[in-house]
Amino acid sequence: MITYDRKYKRIFLGMALGALVFLGACQDRSSVDESQANLATDTSVGSQTSSSSSTSQPKSETVTAKETITKIEEAAKKGQIPGYSFTAGASLIDQVEKEWGKADRSNAAGQGIYFIYSSRHSVVGVNKGDQIFDLRSNAPEVLQLTEPDVTKVLGEPNLTQTLHVNGEKQMLLQYNVNDKYQLKFIFLVGDETKLDHISVYAPQAAKNLMAEEANSSNTKRLLTNIFESAKQGKVPNIPFAAKNALIDDVQKAWGTADSDSYVGKGVYYVYGGKHATFGVNKGSQIFDVRTDASDIRALTYSDVEAALGKAGSVQTVTAGKEKQTLLIYDVNKTFQLKFIFVPEKSAAHPNPHVDHISVYSPEDAKNLMAE
Repeated sequence: MITYDRKYKRIFLGMALGALVFLGACQDRSSVDESQANLATDTSVGSQTSSSSSTSQPKSETVTAKETITKIEEAAKKGQIPGYSFTAGASLIDQVEKEWGKADRSNAAGQGIYFIYSSRHSVVGVNKGDQIFDLRSNAPEVLQLTEPDVTKVLGEPNLTQTLHVNGEKQMLLQYNVNDKYQLKFIFLVGDETKLDHISVYAPQAAKNLMAEEANSSNTKRLLTNIFESAKQGKVPNIPFAAKNALIDDVQKAWGTADSDSYVGKGVYYVYGGKHATFGVNKGSQIFDVRTDASDIRALTYSDVEAALGKAGSVQTVTAGKEKQTLLIYDVNKTFQLKFIFVPEKSAAHPNPHVDHISVYSPEDAKNLMAE
């Protein structure tokens, strides 16, 4: 009996354990099914999230665009582009080259020279005084902006222009961010309108004030040199002096003149390649030295008066079919310095350019040696 009881106890115990295992398996299967259902639900949510993300993406871009444009505008008010340490209207190209090195290339365009830094997505416009007047960027975050982005954040531009550059149609939106700087968005117009670059522009610096100041200083220096040379009977860069030199001296050094002709008080010998003309009396003495060098022809009526003051004599003469205005300065008792302007100074030409200058010896024009 004892054996029988033990035998059946073992059977019942085994059956009980089997039932427990079966129940556990069923519960595990139920958990797996629920887990798979949850995964399916997650996939569905993921799909909805993706769809929702796709739907809300423009909103995200608008926020990003707003932040980018606001940052650009705030920097532009200081004459800068975000991330740049250079300021339009204040910094020099030397500072850029010190920080970034030499540009990949440079092009002369419009108001000055543009230095291109491709790896920095940057272009720097510089005037003749080496001052930066234009900072441009085509950084990736900039190129993502659209015209609606810009107008939504900044409103209607102060100026909208259609341009044609190198065969491409462009649209320019200009915002005057303050009285010193302009912020420009330049779009390429085609099948799709895309932003090409932005520009922070300093109009005053574009007028080349530093260059004008440098030019003014150079102009004054040139005119001072002309005046001082005239005291010795000379013009700049020509070694032969009125009164003291003979035409033989010139011919020995420079050879035969390109042409010669009798005018007024004597014969005038023209050396075109030297930008020089010599008036010679009958005794072969030089009484008039003239030059039409390019730096002298760049001078204006107002330049001369600003540097040398009012002339002792102002004359209007006719040479051939042209009327000329002469400003005549008595630099000492021996020589006169003459500035000849063509066309004559008039209401139509209030500030004519110099045609040539003359250092003149009145006494030797009387041809005393010939007498």
